[in-house]
Amino acid sequence: MSPADALEERRKKTTLRKVPRKHAGKITQPYAIMERLIKEVEEFAPLKMAKIIIVWKSGWKPTKDDILRHAQIRKLTELEREIWGDEYDLCMLLHRELWQSSRFSEEEREIDIHHEMLHPVPEVDDKTGDQKMDDRGRLCWRLRNHPIQRFPEEIDRYGLDKIIHVDETAKSAVNDELSQEEAKAEENDEKRPLLRQGAETPGSNGEWPADFRDVTIEQVQFSPKLTKVFLKAGVKTLGNLVDLQKDHGDWWSKKIKGLGDKGVEDASARLVAFWAEHPEYCDGATQDATAPDSEATPGRMLITLKADLYDCNGDPMVRRGEPISALVDGDRPYLIDPVDRERVYLAAEDYEVAAAAPEPATA
Repeated sequence: MSPADALEERRKKTTLRKVPRKHAGKITQPYAIMERLIKEVEEFAPLKMAKIIIVWKSGWKPTKDDILRHAQIRKLTELEREIWGDEYDLCMLLHRELWQSSRFSEEEREIDIHHEMLHPVPEVDDKTGDQKMDDRGRLCWRLRNHPIQRFPEEIDRYGLDKIIHVDETAKSAVNDELSQEEAKAEENDEKRPLLRQGAETPGSNGEWPADFRDVTIEQVQFSPKLTKVFLKAGVKTLGNLVDLQKDHGDWWSKKIKGLGDKGVEDASARLVAFWAEHPEYCDGATQDATAPDSEATPGRMLITLKADLYDCNGDPMVRRGEPISALVDGDRPYLIDPVDRERVYLAAEDYEVAAAAPEPATA
């Protein structure tokens, strides 16, 4: 290593460098984007009065959670304003290595700058409604926080609209004096929000919907992995799933990314069990569940099959040897096809009785 190289290695590397507003007579890209947004976006109108400097920031690395900071806007401290005079109010840091990369598109650069410019807003006097000034006549600014602090998994599961609604409801609930007073009731009061018993299944109010189509995928109680796969594919209710199976027949599972053969089998097995647990949702082969003569609730019989049983699409419905709770019509056990919800009666030679349960099925 040459002496010059050794000296260069010993020097502390600087990570900040001011971005010139103009280069070779043209406005540089960061300033061009920022100034254009201030003109185009109505919310940025107050920033026409702000003095913003843009600075390159080198060396930002992803955190342990693999989050990479792209940019940051900050207010100048009182000391910095004293040193720099009245030249600047705000400083925007941009990830230098990111902006140097040709893979970072102009639209993505604009998105980052637009995001940072949403933070600074005028600091307003509560009495007059005017923007505050310091004793030197300089405009005062504040940085607002992100109104939505959520993980992507939450948005995938519940949707952005519901996430935003939860935050709005939470603020109004905390500030609602009447509901807070009600919460001071005796601890054994079932109506007290903090002690209210949970519903039978996630997302329900303790009562099952009148129509099976309104049963949520969470209420069917697939495995967490299957539930996530269905929700990500937009299958949010049992009605969505039944329609998918009806419209695409044998190929319905191909419309669900990440389901796979094992997922189809597990989903089918769970649906068989669900229809058996809720015969009130099944049309049945010979009667409508909503008809007056269908009020009698069938009993149950725990059985194991002697051979694999397949649904109307030819997918495995119940595997040989797996215990399954079958419904009983008289002395004839039957299962519900998970696709068309028709009764599948079993002959005596098709199964073995594992246990009998004369108690009626309950929803």
